[in-house]
Amino acid sequence: MADPGTFSNVYNRISWQPYNWVRLNIDTQNPILDKGFNEVNSGLTFMVGPDTQFQVSHEYIQGNPLFTDSSYLIVGAYRRINDNWAVSVREAYEFHEGLLEQQRYAIHRDLSSWIASLSVDVINDGADKVTYGVSLTFTLKDMPQIALPVSFDPSEVIGGSSKNSNSNGN
Repeated sequence: MADPGTFSNVYNRISWQPYNWVRLNIDTQNPILDKGFNEVNSGLTFMVGPDTQFQVSHEYIQGNPLFTDSSYLIVGAYRRINDNWAVSVREAYEFHEGLLEQQRYAIHRDLSSWIASLSVDVINDGADKVTYGVSLTFTLKDMPQIALPVSFDPSEVIGGSSKNSNSNGN
């Protein structure tokens, strides 16, 4: 009889960097004792020069109850123009849909301890709907994994109504 789900997937994280200009990462999770889902994410990052980096990666997920099965090919590049400015591009192609689903184009500015990035995103959901977005991101250079809980809803600022606009009972 199969186990009713008391064991989690087995996780693996492998990173191999034979030279300082190339790195291979493989992250997987697979069920061993229970019925579950499979996920394999792999990426190859390499520097073609002191100012240019390319990345090719593949993200695969199958059998997850929260997500549809997907297989993404992601290609990206980062180019440092000088000590203060850089540009980047990222494209994601979804094989199951046969669709270029995500595009991101960004410009980055080094502000000494911070990096400010302005990006334009194009997201195609495959149902004749294309969504465009613009984002401004600030990254602390010494701790890029830290995220501040900041939220901004433009509809509340530009003529929108707030949920608590009548909180005093009038």
